[in-house]
Amino acid sequence: MDIYVIVCAYNEAQNVESMLEALQSQTYKGFNLILVDDGSTDSTYQIMEQKTKTLHFTDSFKTFTLIRSEHIGKDENVRRIVDTIKENALILLTDADCLQPDTWVETMYMEHIKTKASMLIGPVKVSEAYPFQATEFLSTQIVTRASAVLGNPLICGGANLAFTTDGYRLSEPYMITDKPNGADMYLLDAMKQTHQSIVAVTSAAAIVVTKGKNTLCSFLTQRTRWAGKALNYKSLSITITAVLVLLLQVFLIIILFFAPFHPKIMYFWMVKVLMDLDMLSYMAVKMNSTKLIPYILPVSVLYPFYVVAVFINIIINRLK
Repeated sequence: MDIYVIVCAYNEAQNVESMLEALQSQTYKGFNLILVDDGSTDSTYQIMEQKTKTLHFTDSFKTFTLIRSEHIGKDENVRRIVDTIKENALILLTDADCLQPDTWVETMYMEHIKTKASMLIGPVKVSEAYPFQATEFLSTQIVTRASAVLGNPLICGGANLAFTTDGYRLSEPYMITDKPNGADMYLLDAMKQTHQSIVAVTSAAAIVVTKGKNTLCSFLTQRTRWAGKALNYKSLSITITAVLVLLLQVFLIIILFFAPFHPKIMYFWMVKVLMDLDMLSYMAVKMNSTKLIPYILPVSVLYPFYVVAVFINIIINRLK
């Protein structure tokens, strides 16, 4: 089975060279690398082009392709590339602002060989240079792994995702294609509808590191975009889970208003914080991010307000 690694980049001049070096250093050398510059207005394409001309760069891959497209988005670029691959192949997606361990391709491929899954959801962590975002993101990894183990995966991300082209084609008629961005989750939704095998990869050898956002505004905008997709999914389990999470956070905030009159209801907060400390500490260890453990308590306290802020943002965007 052929392996294709697809990276779509848009204005990633600051990150693309380190990402290319990570891919060049992979222990598994027999994969096809496809780089797409999605109409960048900075020097992303020039950096990719120059890097590919360096000594022995293309020797690291079975085949190498550099594409310059119009600004049509990652989703459409991936769709067009998959359409050109006629045989069943394993597609690995990652982002240009990510760093992949040198065992990434090998680990994801071996996991596919072992499970025969149509989709493999790889582990992702936010760089520890952004500790609060990195700690918050640990909760996403908990939901990803737990829901996959229970047979009802709820979350995936294009920073570390693998799927077979046969599985993609079977799911394509069920995919949402009229919404910008979000093809990773829409593919997950479609694969669930077609009852395909989906697994979460838990090996530390496959952990991809992504950059955090530099400002609170850009962070909330990103999370608003992610959460807003839940309204489009055909899988009720994803939408229901999102609603339950929101209602729980609203309940916790309401408790704070009544706490001065009924102090004992703060036990709900104590239980929540203790559970967060336990689960997030466990995930921090699994993700080789033990430096984040001191941040778990403040993140746990702030989390309900952040979720409600994202929800309000979604409503405002919908009204616009």
